[in-house]
Order: sequence, then structure tokens, then C-alpha cells
Amino acid sequence: MLALILPNLTISPQQSRLMVKYSLSRLNLQMTLMASKCWSRSSFRLTQSPTASSSVLNQRHTMATTLFDIELLDSQLNKIEEEMTDIMKFNDSVIMTIPGIGYINGGMILGEIGNIHRFSSPGKLLAFAGLDTSVYQSGNFQACRTKRSKRGSQVLRYALINAALNIVKNNATFKTYYDVKMAEGRTHYNALGHCASMLIRVIWKVMTNDLEFNPH
Repeated sequence: MLALILPNLTISPQQSRLMVKYSLSRLNLQMTLMASKCWSRSSFRLTQSPTASSSVLNQRHTMATTLFDIELLDSQLNKIEEEMTDIMKFNDSVIMTIPGIGYINGGMILGEIGNIHRFSSPGKLLAFAGLDTSVYQSGNFQACRTKRSKRGSQVLRYALINAALNIVKNNATFKTYYDVKMAEGRTHYNALGHCASMLIRVIWKVMTNDLEFNPH
């Protein structure tokens, strides 16, 4: 019956990019919403005064328009999240066996990767996500530390970093690896980047062989 309701469902790159766009916009607009509500409470009495200036009234009108835009964005985001969740439940992908990957992050990851067999090795998938390392070299000088190339799919990289944050909280192996990187003096986000690189190798393995995640 579900197949009749949701025939031939796949997660397109357009859908996954929309998820990132709306997620980032939602974060920024939620902060605006909080500030706007505080401003609204403090300025309400001013706008009720018969001597309220036109600039204050204009500001209140602008705030009302902003709140409407935020509510509209929230409704659009919720609709996309519902669609992505339905698609992920229907597909029942093995990446959902990885602790820390939810329907939304999982949908974004699958939408960007597409057919896993496009990537003959985990290194190629790593490069596609822009999580491969690049080394600065000039003449006889070579940097002793590398950095992420940040080429490839920004959407996939965003989803993987968020997934890495969750999996570090839910899997002892990833937590240990994160702690090792932090002990080396790396920043929180740099350590998460290394965990995301480790995660993408796991994703390549489970998707290529259609295997459930082994937590050990």
C-alpha cells in the first residue's frame, strides 16, 4: 500500500540543498524572532501612545512582516521535513542503522551521494564531500599540518558534520577518536571534521555492501 502512495521515491539533490538552505535560514530567523519578540514587548507601550512617532509605527509594521515571513519559512521547512522523513522510511536505507543519523540528515546524505557505485573507493567519496586533505607546498617547504580541501558538495559536508556531532554522542568508537583529536590540540570543529571523514568511510562500506552498521 505504501508503494502505491509513495511510488518510485528518491531524494533529489535539489531537495537536500533545500533542506540546508531552510535549516540555516531557520536558525538565523529564529534568532531574529527572539530579538523581535523582546523588542515587541518593550515597544508595545510606545506604539499605544497617541504621541508615538511614525518611525516607531513603521518599525512595528516591519516586525509584523518579519514574523509572518518566519512563520511561512517554518511551515515550508516542516513540509519538506515531512516529505524527507516519508521518503527515508520508504527507502529503509542501511545508513539509518548508524547511530546519530536521523531521517533529515540521512536524506540529505543520500540525496547528495545518489548511486554509491559512482564512487569506486571511500577516498573518492571523501573528495566529493570536500573532506579530503590538502597540503600546502612551495619549493622545498611542505606544511606539517594539512587542512580540509572543502571542494565538492557543500551540502554533503554540512550533513556529515552534523551527523558526526550526533554519532560522537552515541558511539564509543567515534567518541574515542574525537577525544584523541582533541588531545592533539585540535579545535572542536577540526576534530568533528576528522570524525566526519571516518563516518563517510563507514557510509561507503555499508552502502556498497548493503550491510548494517557494526558498532564495534
